Amino acid sequence: MPPEQAGGHPQVTPAADVYALGTVLLYAAARHYPYDGTRWEAIAAQATNPEIAPDLSGVPPVLVPLLESMLAYTPEERPTLEAVSEACAKILVGSGTAPATARLALIAHTTAGED
Repeated sequence: MPPEQAGGHPQVTPAADVYALGTVLLYAAARHYPYDGTRWEAIAAQATNPEIAPDLSGVPPVLVPLLESMLAYTPEERPTLEAVSEACAKILVGSGTAPATARLALIAHTTAGED
């Protein structure tokens, strides 16, 4: 849940979807969420505090700038979905990885060690 929604603002923009996608990409890359806590209130308190940055530990360095932008505190600072798509394509091209290969690697990474 993006900070604006966690803070009680029910009118969210497509930037909230970019934030949500950022949390999914973070989990796929590092196997954890941007904030941690045993209760939803603790997680919401972290997400709504602009002084607490999302935890990007374990993220491959090439993905950090993209995830930082996607998980920006204010919606206006987040990229559009089109910009996210373009950034992902550049990362794939830069790594020399075909999209299908990247997809299979992502599936293997996120299911490793699970029954």
